[in-house]
Amino acid sequence: MKEKIIVGFSGGVDSSVSAFLLQRAGYEVVGVQLLINNNQHENIDFASCAAERLGIELIFDYCEDDFKKSVIDGFINDYKKGVTPSPCPLCNSVFKFDKLLKIAEREGITKIATGHYAAIQNLDDGLSYIRRWNATFKDQSYMLYRLSAEDLEQIVFPLSYCKNKEEVRNIAKEIGLVTAERKDSQGLCFAPDGIMQFLKDNGVEFLPGEIIDSNGKKLGEHCGYPLYTIGQRRGLGLKENKPLFITEIIPEENKIIVGDYASLYKDKINIKQLVLHGKYKLKENQENLTARLRSSAGFVPVKNIENECILLKESTPWAAAGQHVVLYDGNGDEKSIVAGGAVIQ
Repeated sequence: MKEKIIVGFSGGVDSSVSAFLLQRAGYEVVGVQLLINNNQHENIDFASCAAERLGIELIFDYCEDDFKKSVIDGFINDYKKGVTPSPCPLCNSVFKFDKLLKIAEREGITKIATGHYAAIQNLDDGLSYIRRWNATFKDQSYMLYRLSAEDLEQIVFPLSYCKNKEEVRNIAKEIGLVTAERKDSQGLCFAPDGIMQFLKDNGVEFLPGEIIDSNGKKLGEHCGYPLYTIGQRRGLGLKENKPLFITEIIPEENKIIVGDYASLYKDKINIKQLVLHGKYKLKENQENLTARLRSSAGFVPVKNIENECILLKESTPWAAAGQHVVLYDGNGDEKSIVAGGAVIQ
């Protein structure tokens, strides 16, 4: 009898090719689509067509209320506080993978898989860790940093064996999947019409206020602080003779502070919700860690890690509250292991 495995089946090319690769590896695949009312009908149609082509069972799980409680409510509250949240890493740990693991347990299945571009590797301590898929922009290890070793024992990433996204699309074309030409989702999955419209629809107000410098001098006006983020330069409408960047947002005063690029540099990152995995909880294994402050940022050497701050060996710009700092054992190449991470405070 074939071993069963649950696949998070979004209706995109990544998840449908993952299901095919697992079939080819000898698994009996069961697709699960988590429905949160984001392009729901279109996602159902694509997923249904792909499941039929592959000949797999497809389960629909309507979980809009759970998604709202675990992800959306905090996302909206952060914007009201002047924070620019990055919901995907938290969503992966507290919603998506948690849901799939619970459904698998309900169905008597021990393993789950998704179409993420990341790898899993066992280290010398016998535990499983997330590893960078490769050194390209598509690598999604940053978004998965909160998954525990216990979670990873039940998780499979089939696309870790593919060289690139082009190979994944070619596989989909070769086996006749309707998802082969479907475009990748852009932005946040739950805000298809953009963040501004989503926030408006959920009662967030955009009240004009002052843009000031560090001395309190008024330089211009903003259109509502939730629309802006630390490090932003464009769209400020300032007529100064030098580039200015947002360095601070003060929600209680409805003010935005700007400064020059040098003022964005930090060598101390205040954090919350720190997680460290396995052997990286020990100080002696933290000596060669690097930090990534955004999913597209470089890798900065870490000097020291405490419960509420990370000290860097060199200053780096733009540490926006609500984003995530992810810690790697490595310099960012495909051998780099995810050691942990935290939310920037």
